[in-house]
Amino acid sequence: MTLPDDALPGGVSRRTLMKTALLLAGGLGLNSLSRLAGSAIAAPLDQRSYAATASVLELNGQIVDFLKSAEGGFPRGEIVSTQIGSQAIVSKHLVAVRYSEIVLECQPELPGPLLSSVSAMTMLMPPRLNGTIITADMNRKELARLQFVNALIREVTIPACDASAKDAGYLTVKLQPESTTFLAGRGNSVSLPLAKQKSWNPTNFRLQIQGLEQACTAVRRIEPLTITPKVFEAATGDSRHMEYQSGPLEFSHLVFYLPESQAGPIYQWFDDFVVKGNNDQNRERPGFLELLSPDRSSVVLRLDFSHLGIFGFTPIRQGTMASLVKVEMYCEQMTIGSGKMASTQSAPPPAPATAPAPSGTQAAPPTLQKQTLPQGQPLPGTMQKPLVRP
Repeated sequence: MTLPDDALPGGVSRRTLMKTALLLAGGLGLNSLSRLAGSAIAAPLDQRSYAATASVLELNGQIVDFLKSAEGGFPRGEIVSTQIGSQAIVSKHLVAVRYSEIVLECQPELPGPLLSSVSAMTMLMPPRLNGTIITADMNRKELARLQFVNALIREVTIPACDASAKDAGYLTVKLQPESTTFLAGRGNSVSLPLAKQKSWNPTNFRLQIQGLEQACTAVRRIEPLTITPKVFEAATGDSRHMEYQSGPLEFSHLVFYLPESQAGPIYQWFDDFVVKGNNDQNRERPGFLELLSPDRSSVVLRLDFSHLGIFGFTPIRQGTMASLVKVEMYCEQMTIGSGKMASTQSAPPPAPATAPAPSGTQAAPPTLQKQTLPQGQPLPGTMQKPLVRP
């Protein structure tokens, strides 16, 4: 017999009993779900805290720099395929071990040992580096070590300079080791180098080119600059490891942007050098780029240019805004130093009279506020002799 809704034992209605059961079941389910979710969320947070690491560069047993990042250096076997006779199956085996390049990101204010190595490379005296990349946790406890042997500098990239940038800029150094070894950390505390100044901001720069000093104060952006030695590799007898030799240097073009209204002197050189063909070597120009400290009172890093030659002058329209000009120059040599290096190239002879610049390039409105740093003494006819920071 079916009981009426209000005739359950104990005087409890069927509807009330069902509501109570559903609420209890739902409460238990939500409680279990919250516990599961809590543990699932907590695990990644714990893992992330343990995964946070720092990288330190050690050269010749001495810690020299705190790195923003360090990647690469892994060994990889080289495969050779061989078909024997008419067999359908191709035999494969390993013949050598190659090590990927090590990519370091660091502050442009390079420490002495690394700066002297980079400077020597740009002067065609490439050093071989032996060192270690130490990985430590945020408590400075050593976790792992990557030792590298006979590494050549394979590339150096100067970060872009930009008057509107907000993020910090970092210099990139690529090393090609002949071999690497991964070791477990010693567990000891790593003595990190003393803290440097505030991170370099890409707005803090100064570009100067012989005879174009005033126009250079209006430069808004300079594209990244790269110095790349050509690296040759060769197997050494029965050794399974490759040996590397450094060859000629390759330099990226100097590419920068400035308002068209202040590009008149640059156009005059372009017209004479490119259009009229007065482009023999003694009409190329020296110059330099300086990365400046946060207060712009000192030089963090200096890049000197020898034999700059202009080959591109391209106006860029920006709607109703003032036009910019993209300027492109080749460079025969770049050298890197701490602020006292300079090119030894002589000043070019004065350019002959040229046609007037395109409309709009002769006016001289005030220069950009971020680029009005005093330029110091004008570039002399013969720039100072290079000096490498010890």
